[in-house]
Formats: sequence, C-alpha cells, structure tokens
Amino acid sequence: MREAGFPEAWIQRLPGLVPAERLQAAAEHFLAPRPVALRVNTLRLEPRTAAAALARDGLPAEPVAWSAAAFTVDPRRRALLVRHPLVEQGDVYPQGLASQLAAFVLDPRPGEAVLDLCAAPGGKTLDLAARLGPGADLAAVEASKPRFFRLRANLERAGAGSVRTYLHDGRRTGDKVPGRFDAVLLDAPCSGDTRLRGGDDPSAWSVSKARRLGRKQRDLLASAIRCTRPGGRVLYATCSMCPEENEAVIDAALRGGAVAAEPVELPAGLAIPGLGAWRSETFDAGVTRARRVLPAGPHEGFFLALLRVR
Repeated sequence: MREAGFPEAWIQRLPGLVPAERLQAAAEHFLAPRPVALRVNTLRLEPRTAAAALARDGLPAEPVAWSAAAFTVDPRRRALLVRHPLVEQGDVYPQGLASQLAAFVLDPRPGEAVLDLCAAPGGKTLDLAARLGPGADLAAVEASKPRFFRLRANLERAGAGSVRTYLHDGRRTGDKVPGRFDAVLLDAPCSGDTRLRGGDDPSAWSVSKARRLGRKQRDLLASAIRCTRPGGRVLYATCSMCPEENEAVIDAALRGGAVAAEPVELPAGLAIPGLGAWRSETFDAGVTRARRVLPAGPHEGFFLALLRVR
C-alpha cells in the first residue's frame, strides 16, 4: 500500500483497526477496483423490475443478500451505469453498500417522525423516505448551501419532494426543535479514509484532521440527541475508520448520560464490535455495542452506533 501512495500514518494504524486475519482482504479492497453499489428507489420501482431493465441494457446487477433493493454492478461498467436513464431519472441511486446500512439499522417505521441531520447528497434521505412510505414525517438538514441544493434536486428527481428540507447548521437543530423526532440519522461529516484510493493526494488525510472533525462530530451528535424524544433513537455513522471520529465520539455521548448504547444488528461476518480502547484511551463499555463494518469486497469500511435517548 505504500507503493500505491496511501498515507504512511494511516497504513501504520491499520493493524490496530482491522483483525490480522482480515488485513489482506482489506488491502485488496483498497487496491482493487470496487463493485459499484446501487439502491433501487422503491417509491417508484420494484427492485426486480429495475434489475431486469439494467440487465437488458448490458448492466447485469448482482443482488445483495441483506437488502432486496440493493445490487452491485461490475466496476468496469460504472460509466454506463451513471448515464443510464434509471439513474438519471432517480429510479436507481448509486450508493455504497455500507452506507445503505445506516437506514437498515435505524429501521424507521411508518408514522414515526424522522430526521436526517447531515443529509446531502440525499441517498440516505431517499432510503428513509422509501422505508417510511407516502406522507412520511421526514425532515432533512444540510449546512452547506451547494450541497443543500444538490440534496433538493436529488429528492425532487426521485419523487421525494415532500421531504421537508432545511439549510441549517445541524449543531443548532437540537436547540430549535428539542424532542421533536422519534428517530434521527446522523451520518457525520468525516475524514472519509475508507474511500482512499491509490494515487490520492496523501496530504488529504491526517490524524490532526480526524481529531478536528471529531470535535465537530461531538457537537453534531449532542444536537441529534437533543432533538430526539425520550425513548427515541439516534443512529450515528461515519465512513471513517478513525477512533477519534467514532468510538471517542460515542464515548463522550455515553458519559454525558443522556443516552444508552443499543446493540447494532448486522448480517453475520460484515463487522466487528467497536473498540474498547485506543492507544492510551479506554472507552465506556457501551461503545463495544457499536459496529465497525470492515472494508472487504463490495462493502466499504463504515462505523455505526445506535443510541437510545433516556
């Protein structure tokens, strides 16, 4: 991986984050082309219908065992997929498999009030909308103006224009609407090291960046907790492998006393428990209820923690 230009500090961390028997699979995942994952927009189309249409156009889509709406496509066909009419009209949405696990774990039910706190570009919001069905009480918040308008456009194109969208700093949402929601999804802005590829600028990732983002993530999670009713749940997720952005953030929330950790239920073999400690820091025991999705095959690395508000 050094020869491919991955950041040295990141390479040195991997053995502490990935079990020894899974390191080779992780390295292959980062070095080889990855399958393109997609989710069928079930607000409009049946998954089998979408898969058949893609296959007719030279895009055979492999089903994913844990989701009827998820498929993967050969990475060599990426350009053809993103130009396909089903993608352009919002019936199919390219979205990483691990990213799709966020709505899977939060498992929103029809009738619940649900918030996507850092929502752009909208893939998870669309997944939530599909799970909640027509007339959903679903809101989406995004702080970045360009990303907000991209979110709005994606929702409109996919037939989810009824989702209430707000251009707003999510760190203040909890003060504006305390206790408003039954379930909140927070896919926090992160260093994105699970998306590193050979040849990327190695200066794009650093430990200091992860630590800086960790402070912002704590504030976002505190806000997510405040806007959730007692007994409601918050799903915290990142596409980072850094404990500073994952376990340390959940540890701070648990020690604050407003939430308890719930077990994260995932398909067998996809993930390992959250770390109980990192370097010189020992975390609250509840942190091990979180799950680290390991980078392997079609699944990118991901972190998921489910919290119940007291």
